[in-house]
Amino acid sequence: MTAEPATATQHTRTYQGRADQVRHVRQAVAAHLAGCPATDDAVLIADELASNAILHSRSRCGQFTIRAELHPDHVLIE
Repeated sequence: MTAEPATATQHTRTYQGRADQVRHVRQAVAAHLAGCPATDDAVLIADELASNAILHSRSRCGQFTIRAELHPDHVLIE
């Protein structure tokens, strides 16, 4: 079991608005949250957010940003 961090850690990255970037989002979020019990759920959420940004916003031809924060008692994905 991995010890939880005493303070929040954050991963923020901007991706190109292309479908091939979704796998990079999943990999980055999974790596940042490694050892966290909520990793699988957070990766699924980040995947959905990235896909929606590409399909349903102006990010399709531009960029989108994903942020993952790991707190001692919760995870934030946006």
